[in-house]
Amino acid sequence: MEETNDVRGSLESPPSSGAPTSGARPSPDGRAWAAFGGFLIVFAWLYFFLGTHLIHQTNQDRLNWDQQHNIVMSLRSLEREKQPIGPGESVTAALWRSFPHYTDGVVNPLWPWIAARFATEDHEAYFVRGKWFNVILTGVFLLGLGLVAARAFSIPAAMAILLTGGLAAMLPRAPYFQPEPVYYLCFFLAWVCALSLMRRNSLWMYGVLGVLLGLSYLAKTSIQAFALAFIGVTTLRCLVEWWRGRKRVAGTPAIGDQWNVANHFIGLAVLAMTFLGTTGARLSYANEAFGSPFHSYPGYWMWMDDFQQGADFMQRYPNADALAKLPAVEKPSAGNYLKRHSMAEVVERLRHGTMEKMGDFLAPKEWRKSGRELVPFRGWLLGAVGLALAVMSGMRWWAKRE
Repeated sequence: MEETNDVRGSLESPPSSGAPTSGARPSPDGRAWAAFGGFLIVFAWLYFFLGTHLIHQTNQDRLNWDQQHNIVMSLRSLEREKQPIGPGESVTAALWRSFPHYTDGVVNPLWPWIAARFATEDHEAYFVRGKWFNVILTGVFLLGLGLVAARAFSIPAAMAILLTGGLAAMLPRAPYFQPEPVYYLCFFLAWVCALSLMRRNSLWMYGVLGVLLGLSYLAKTSIQAFALAFIGVTTLRCLVEWWRGRKRVAGTPAIGDQWNVANHFIGLAVLAMTFLGTTGARLSYANEAFGSPFHSYPGYWMWMDDFQQGADFMQRYPNADALAKLPAVEKPSAGNYLKRHSMAEVVERLRHGTMEKMGDFLAPKEWRKSGRELVPFRGWLLGAVGLALAVMSGMRWWAKRE
């Protein structure tokens, strides 16, 4: 009888606080973390070993890929930063020059401003310094990302992220004197922040997202689609939560509700303010130099048929005065492009561009020329990983049905 009571008591007693609950992901033990630490050491060695070879064996011509143009832009940015306050110039205007602001309408200011920190008059030495900076920056970022991913998800997931994201995405673009590595890092962090806001819309996270989007914009202007998608999806989420709130019985608390409708609209204002605060110097300079705070020549190029048209357009309209005289019927835009081209020409351009970019992704031209491209068939590898994940998901779904 006593034995039965003991068994019953043991069955009814709640589990101790240290015992893992059902469905909870067990945290890695000391041996797993030690093994992951060893993996990080090997990964860091491999990353910088391959990065060193890429720096010295590939991309040896700084005149390719607009890299010389980035070098010139960084030196001009440094010259403007060192200029003394001119006659009649306000202190605020002089202070703006200390921030990333200078653009020629093509290259945005963040990467030239960063590169100006280690500038030298020897363009070849400066070229190599820039490549080393990008390799070191991406390598350190990836190591930190691995630790965060191992903590947030699992050690195998962190290893997969480092191997695919590091060797197939970051490292191939790192040994270039270009803004892409900085842009990738800022944009990735903005994407993670946006995902977090989809789950819980704290006001301070809107501010962080505004800063990250501002830095991404200062690196490259390609953030519009992401920003519009985020605003659209979160506004839809806001409407859904508002509708749920109307149907909820008055006085009944929302269990597990981490989304606040009021925070969304206040948060968008915070996002806009932090974005404008981060990009203010660049927007002010572009408005003065080109007549529009968001001016970008590539925004015009996309509605032209070839590169030469874009170069001619820049020469004819190099500043705000010239752009102000541009007739509306000649301004490159979607409407004017559709007026001058038939539907067959539009479809052919889309088809040709899609095939060209798919070819570059699946078999890069640089690899076809030199054979030294790192992970040249990363498009096929990414497809294989996606297929494997799809098969695993299907198998898991089938097992649950059984």
